[in-house]
Amino acid sequence: MNPKPTASGTTPKKAGGSVSRRRTEKLSEVLAREIVRDIQDLEPSTMLPSEAAMLEKYGVGRASLREALRMLEVQVSS
Repeated sequence: MNPKPTASGTTPKKAGGSVSRRRTEKLSEVLAREIVRDIQDLEPSTMLPSEAAMLEKYGVGRASLREALRMLEVQVSS
C-alpha cells in the first residue's frame, strides 16, 4: 500500500523517517511584496492609500492587510 501525498504535496515517510514539508507563503507575505512593488515609484512625502482603498485594490481582508503592513513596518525599523 503506497502512502497518499499530503495536502502539501509530500509523501509521509515510515516511522523513524523524516517528513519534508514545503512551506507555503502566507497571503500577507505575498501582499507585502505587492505593496512594496506598488509604492516604489511614489515620492518620499507621498502618503500611502487609506486602508479602505488598499482593501479594495488588493481584494484581501483587513487582517491580511494589517499583517502585511506590520511586516513592512518591522522590516523598515530593523
